[in-house]
Amino acid sequence: MKIKTSHLSTLLVLMGLAGSLLVLATGAAAQATLPQPGSTWIEVTTRHFVVVSEGTEGATRELATDLERMVQALGQVIAQPGGTPEKTRVVLFSSARAFEDTCTPALGRSCAGLGAALQQGASGNTLLLDGSGADGMRTAAYRELTHILVRRGSPSAPLWLDTGLVELFGSLSIHGTDVKIGRPNPGHLALVQAPGALDVPTLLGADRSSPGLVAGSWLLTHYLVVGKPDRSGQISRYLAEVGSGRSPVEACATAFGAPPDALGREVLAHAQGPAMNEIQLTPGELAADTISAPRGLSRTEALGTLALPAPAATAVAAAPGPSATAPGETPPPTGTPTGVTAIINTDLQEKQRKAFQERAAASSQKEADLYNQAVGLYNRKDYAGALRIAEDLAANANNAEVKAAAASFVKRIRAKMAAPKP
Repeated sequence: MKIKTSHLSTLLVLMGLAGSLLVLATGAAAQATLPQPGSTWIEVTTRHFVVVSEGTEGATRELATDLERMVQALGQVIAQPGGTPEKTRVVLFSSARAFEDTCTPALGRSCAGLGAALQQGASGNTLLLDGSGADGMRTAAYRELTHILVRRGSPSAPLWLDTGLVELFGSLSIHGTDVKIGRPNPGHLALVQAPGALDVPTLLGADRSSPGLVAGSWLLTHYLVVGKPDRSGQISRYLAEVGSGRSPVEACATAFGAPPDALGREVLAHAQGPAMNEIQLTPGELAADTISAPRGLSRTEALGTLALPAPAATAVAAAPGPSATAPGETPPPTGTPTGVTAIINTDLQEKQRKAFQERAAASSQKEADLYNQAVGLYNRKDYAGALRIAEDLAANANNAEVKAAAASFVKRIRAKMAAPKP
């Protein structure tokens, strides 16, 4: 079975256009009608967030608590600035339709399936969340918030570390005070274990077009934080070295105690060893006054809080990966959002739409290549290897066609592995 990437590209173009046709036809995005009359909204404030929610008080407080634990967990790896932090506004919708109806006009494109969308603006950051899919939503939320916190704590953080931390914290698991991180990513492992795929000296100075950026960054960060927890404190020293003007290679040797080539050999050994697993974090207790009591909002107040900030003059895509379709990523904003109505500059939107579609097609090409790699392993009777890649695509692929094909392939591989040996 072969996925035809030309069909994937066509599908992506159609999907990308779906959220833009009305805007291009009328010159302005549709006015969102949320919140609906009779809907109930509440607000919870924490040290780092203002959470506005269409959900229950219990669900809202749980989300607020988990977000603060996420900040605690990241703080164990990379220092956060002291003082009173700038709060990120988080808006939790109870349905995918409500999320999309607000997100789409704010970003100027369809938000279907994103789970979370970050609106960056001069007046602050707003994270919109689709509460209809809790697990996917939280993964996307943790990824987006990691971007904000890494850049806030270390503006000079190199791309590999920003990317690696985003990938790593996307796997964060929080259940009450039980916080775990580092769940292995089979797709990334399959990529980096190919001969010559992990080149740490190149990775340290990589840009967004560098091959293997996401998988390599994830593995290097996984090794430093999960495989060798005593090394995680060295990350702050590395950032200090880079911030002082030293080259990535010099900073690596000084901070991590090994030149990049030697560090690369350690990382590859980690990928094949028993430490390639998630670990338990101990973030400690949250102060009793960290999470405020829920406050009910009137419909007028709720409408006011959905007035999204105007984008910054130099907006950037939210995720660091090589494509604009990594899980949880938000494409560059288009137009000038005012409240929940966006006035669109059609020429700018057309240019950004084409760029986004090209990156989306490139991402789907990579996913299709991974799928075909799994098929090749299956044909060579490496069922375990094929299953690892297929399961990852079934869970994480952004393209619906690849995702569905991978899910079907997983069933086929498992049936083959369970069949009696001849």
